[in-house]
Amino acid sequence: MTSIQSYYNQIDPSYTVVYPSSFIKAIMWKDNPNLVSYNLTDKNSILNMLKQHAITQTLQIGFVSYGFEGSNTKQFLKDFLTFHQLESVAPFISHRYFFHGTCQPNLFDLFDVILISSELFPLAIRSHRSGNRKHGLYSASDFVSVYLEPFRVFQSSSGVALNFRNHSHEIFCNETIPLNSILIAYEGEIESYFRILNGENNTLFSESEVLFLNRFNSFAVPYLISQNISNQLKESIVNFYNISPNSTYLSFLFPECTVCQKDFCEDFFIEDYWFIPVAVLTIFHYLVLFISGAFKSPALKIRLLVPYLLPLGSLYFETQYSPMIANVCPFVRIIFVGYIITWFTITYGFTIFRFYYLRNLYHIISIKNVESTNKKIAFQRKISRPFWGILLTVGMALIATLILGSPFLVIVDTSISAEFGFLSNLLYAIVIGIGCVIGGIAIIIDVIFNRKILKEKGLNYYLFFDDPFLIRLELFTLSLTIIFMVICYFGNYYIFKVSILIIYCLVIMSSGFLASFKHILTKFMNRKKKEISNLEIYLNNDSFKHMLREYCIKEMSLENYKCYMSLEQFKMKKDKVIDLELMKQFETDYISLNSIYEVNIPSNVRKSFYELMKQVESSHSQLCEMAEDGNDFQQATNSQNMPIYSNLIELLSVHLLTNLGDTLSRLETTKEYKVWQQLYEIQSKSAVI
Repeated sequence: MTSIQSYYNQIDPSYTVVYPSSFIKAIMWKDNPNLVSYNLTDKNSILNMLKQHAITQTLQIGFVSYGFEGSNTKQFLKDFLTFHQLESVAPFISHRYFFHGTCQPNLFDLFDVILISSELFPLAIRSHRSGNRKHGLYSASDFVSVYLEPFRVFQSSSGVALNFRNHSHEIFCNETIPLNSILIAYEGEIESYFRILNGENNTLFSESEVLFLNRFNSFAVPYLISQNISNQLKESIVNFYNISPNSTYLSFLFPECTVCQKDFCEDFFIEDYWFIPVAVLTIFHYLVLFISGAFKSPALKIRLLVPYLLPLGSLYFETQYSPMIANVCPFVRIIFVGYIITWFTITYGFTIFRFYYLRNLYHIISIKNVESTNKKIAFQRKISRPFWGILLTVGMALIATLILGSPFLVIVDTSISAEFGFLSNLLYAIVIGIGCVIGGIAIIIDVIFNRKILKEKGLNYYLFFDDPFLIRLELFTLSLTIIFMVICYFGNYYIFKVSILIIYCLVIMSSGFLASFKHILTKFMNRKKKEISNLEIYLNNDSFKHMLREYCIKEMSLENYKCYMSLEQFKMKKDKVIDLELMKQFETDYISLNSIYEVNIPSNVRKSFYELMKQVESSHSQLCEMAEDGNDFQQATNSQNMPIYSNLIELLSVHLLTNLGDTLSRLETTKEYKVWQQLYEIQSKSAVI
């Protein structure tokens, strides 16, 4: 024997309709003074009240739906009013969507009459369980209920066989049982069984209920008409539950049993343990970031707030799935979460955009007439500083979020419908998905523009040497989240949670974790610090200089290389007096604030440079005076009291070599360097160089 449950308008003609398994009924507070004059005791009195309400509109009437049944209950209300010729009442009935959550009025306080399914009522009374109508907890005994029409029916292929549930206080009051599972199903079923026992004229369906079902199905509904089978069904119910003539439906309920310790179930559940692996991932990321000192590296500095915000964002987003949080003001919370996710996504996007802007800053400056655009260059140098970078990326992201996050405000209008939860999750997926898609498009465009490099030098060069900050690798990693978002949609609960955990891993890896790992690897491989003299030797090799220059460009530290090369040129005249014009040009290019290639040197060294520059200016005046007096110019330039180029070289070379040494330590981890070093050693041993 096969049995199914069907909605009132979706009855399967190949199965026999046995009995109504659930009803839509009218629920009213017993002592509501607004209802005294109506004497609401049966369906006809409810229908008369609705007719009068369409005229007077003095009552608050609500229709409550829940979860996946939302569309079916909406259709039921429409069909119910049509069947009873009450279409004019529809505008005066409020449709509410039931959900667990604070910051909402109690349904039983809000309405005088509630139209609700017999299956949903046990759940609603345990969620909206305290209010203004009485002290203490509400229970089913505080209400009067009137059955309206069948909502779902039990169908069988042949005969009747019921699967009764064992009922006991120990089973139903166990806090490990989810609120909307066994207990709620039991109370809904026991109500339908009592409805069978107390059917109109000893029948399973009243005459009006048969007409209602026939009206909304396009065939003659096949009913169970055997009185013997009907009697067997009732007898089995009475025997199993030991029902006496004086037994009532309410006596078989367990109003004291509720899993939730608080109203609206903002309690701790087993699902909350998924927070632990996310917290471990986040803590591990920060430990790696700070203990290794990676946060001081250029690769992490260029990411501004991303390494600190995105992992926290993952942790924050996971907490929103916890019933302890999810049921607290869900409407306001979902809007807030939506704006937070949008802001994080846009901030990450602006940070990546800023990186590519800075990476191409040398090219942008080189194609301009520097002499005529000093102010523009100074402005570019200013906004490229971390403080201004944070201010601009965060500020612009906030402004953009106010606009792009507005859809989360729109879904407030759906807060009383079943679509609210679906739309909010859909918007989350759209925001994150758009970010991933844009990242994927950026990767494709980058591959197209750099296809020559990929073809000639391979993927390793493209991902590591040409991108020492690993931005490309992170964008590729982040774009993978779109795959697991799709898996989340089609998988079951555990696949969903595992996929979400993988997404968190990908987000954290894209928040600078890969760069931190590279920093640790670099430190480990270079734990035996090389002498600066080795770097000086390497800088005599043309192949090394070309490779170092290319790497400095990719790492946005070309200023150290160019400044050192300028000092190398000065070595050819190290014993000569420094030319004032060359000194001024050197200061403009490398030393002054907002200079094109401003080098990072200690403040005391910068101070010493300007002291040396004053000496150069003074020596220039002396040279001019000596020339006017007719003294030999060559003799003047060899004066021991005048600053010479070796003074400038000694002042800056050590600090520049230190900066270049940091770059070299990262260059040494690349395949290109290792190949060069092997060839260099062969050439050295062969006395070729």
